[in-house]
Amino acid sequence: MSSGRKMTATLAVVALGLAIIAIPARAQIENKTVDFTTPAKPFSVDLSKFGPPVMENGTIKVPAITWGGDGSIIAANRGSEPNAQSIYSQKYGFKVQVALQDDFGKQIEDYVSGKSPCLRGTLDMIAMASEALSKNPALTPVVPVLLSWSSGGDGIVVRGNIKALKDLKGTRIVLQQNSPSLRLLYRVLSDANLSSSDVKIFFTRDIIAVDEDPSIIYDTPNAFRRDPSLDAAVTIAPETLDLTSGGKVGTGAERSVKGARILLSTKTANRLIADVVAFRKDFADGMPDVVDGFARGTIMGMEELLREHAAAGQGTSSARYEEITRQMAQLFFQTDVNKDTIAMLGDVSIAGLSENRKFFKDKRYSASFDRTWNSAQEVLQGEGYLTRILPPDGFKKAADYDAIEAALGGAAAQTQSFTLGADRARKAAESSGSSALFSHAFKFGLNETTFDPGKYQAVFEQIQELATVYGGAVIEIVGHSDPYQIRKLEAKSAPLPILNRVKQSATILSKRRANAVKAALVKGGFQIVEEQLITSGSGANQPVFPNPKSKEQQQENMRVEVKVINIESEAWIGE
Repeated sequence: MSSGRKMTATLAVVALGLAIIAIPARAQIENKTVDFTTPAKPFSVDLSKFGPPVMENGTIKVPAITWGGDGSIIAANRGSEPNAQSIYSQKYGFKVQVALQDDFGKQIEDYVSGKSPCLRGTLDMIAMASEALSKNPALTPVVPVLLSWSSGGDGIVVRGNIKALKDLKGTRIVLQQNSPSLRLLYRVLSDANLSSSDVKIFFTRDIIAVDEDPSIIYDTPNAFRRDPSLDAAVTIAPETLDLTSGGKVGTGAERSVKGARILLSTKTANRLIADVVAFRKDFADGMPDVVDGFARGTIMGMEELLREHAAAGQGTSSARYEEITRQMAQLFFQTDVNKDTIAMLGDVSIAGLSENRKFFKDKRYSASFDRTWNSAQEVLQGEGYLTRILPPDGFKKAADYDAIEAALGGAAAQTQSFTLGADRARKAAESSGSSALFSHAFKFGLNETTFDPGKYQAVFEQIQELATVYGGAVIEIVGHSDPYQIRKLEAKSAPLPILNRVKQSATILSKRRANAVKAALVKGGFQIVEEQLITSGSGANQPVFPNPKSKEQQQENMRVEVKVINIESEAWIGE
C-alpha cells in the first residue's frame, strides 16, 4: 500500500546513488513485464499493534512526503530536525522531528503503534482510511491544517484520439492504487457524465519507478510506456511532462510516448486534491495545545514561504528562500542542490491563512473541508473502499485564525486559483485545443437582455462549484441572437447597409445578454473569480436553428451559453 507523491525523477537524484528512483531506458522497458495489482476493498488497517502516542523529550514526529506543500512545515521548523529556533519551539513550547515517509501504509503503521501521532496525506487518502482507523476511536484522524492544493502536480496523460473528457469512455486507464490519482480520475469521469464502469481501470503498486526486480514494472508511467493498449495514465509531475515531451505532444524520444499529451491536470483542477496533516484523536484530545500550536505554526510557515516564493518569482530571491528550499532538498533528496525543490513549489498552491480560513470555516466555499470530504467519501463508498459514509464534523479541528492573523502582524498572503489573466484566458478559450467541462444555455425572450436569475439558482451553484474545483479553467459566456430577421432581409435582397445594421444590432443584443449573465454570476453572491469570466457576443452567427420555422426554434436561438472550459491541452500554457 504505497501512496507517496514523489515529485522529481531527475538525473541529479540518480547521480547521488539513491535507490529511490530508477530511470530505465526504453529498450529495458520493452523487455519488462507490467505487474498490475488489485486493491483490497474495503480499505483495511491492522489495528493489532495499537500503542499510545509517543512524545519524547517534548518532540513530536511528523511525517513528510516528497511534495512542495511540505515546505511549509520545514519553513516553520527551520529545517527537519528538532531545534530551539523553530516557530513550534519558540511560540508553542514543543519541538518537531520531520521524517520523510512517502509510503502511506508505513505512515499508518507508525500512527497505529504510536511512534507518530500524525498522518500526512491528501484529504481523500485520510477519508479512505477513516472508517478502518475509526474502529478504534482513539485513532480517528483529526485534520487541523490544510497545507496546499495540487496545482499541476497530478495529471491525466492520454494518447490516440482522446481530445475531451467524454472521449475517455471505453478506454483503458492505469493509475496507482490507494492514491490521489483515484480522486482526480473519478471526479473527471463524473464531470464527463461517466463512471468507473465506463472505463477499464488497471492499478499499479507504485506511482514512480523503484529499484527492485529489473524484469518487472511496478509503476504507472512505465506501465503506460510499456503497454500500448493503455489509453491513459493518471500520474504526477515530472512524469506527466516526461511522457509528453515537456507538456506538449510526446515525440517518442527519450522517456516520452509518441502522441501522448496531457488531457487535464491539477493546473486546471487546482482545488481538487487537498494536502493535509491529521492527528490521532486521543492525541488531539490529550494535547490540544500541541495540535493547535502545530496548526498555527505551520500556517505561519506557509505565510513566510508564500512571501519568499512570490519575491523569488519577481527576481528577488532571498537568502531565507534559498535556505528553505535547500532544507527541503536535504530532506527529500539528501542534497544541498535546491533546483528541484524550487520547481516543486510551482506544482502546488500553498494554502496560507486565507485558504485555511475558507477551507475550514466557509460552508459556502465549494472546496471547503466538508464538501471535499463528502464528495471523496461518496466516491470511495461507491467504489467499495468504504462501507459507509462518515460525516465530516468528527474529522476536522479549525484553528483560531484571528489569533494567527494577529500573530503575523500584517496582512496574510492571498492565494489565487486563477492566474492566466484576461488575454491568455480568451486566447485559450478560443483555441482548438480547449474542451468544455460543462455547458448550459440560458434562454431569453424576443429582444430581451434581462432574465430571472432565480430560475437558474441550481445552475449557478453548479457553475460556482465547477469554477472553484477547476480553478484554472476559463468560464466562457457567449450571447446569441436569432437570425430570422436577417434571413427575411436576405430573402428580399435588402440593401447591404440595412442588412449590416441588423447584423450589428444582433451582435450588440447578444453581447448585452452575455453581460447580463455575467452580472448575475458576479453580483449574485456566488464565489467566482471574475477574472475567470470572459464574455462575447456572436450575434446571429451560431444559431441552434439557422432557418427557424417556429417561435419555439427561435427561442432556442435566443440564448446565452456558459461553458466551463478546460484549457490544459494548449502547449503555450506549459511554456
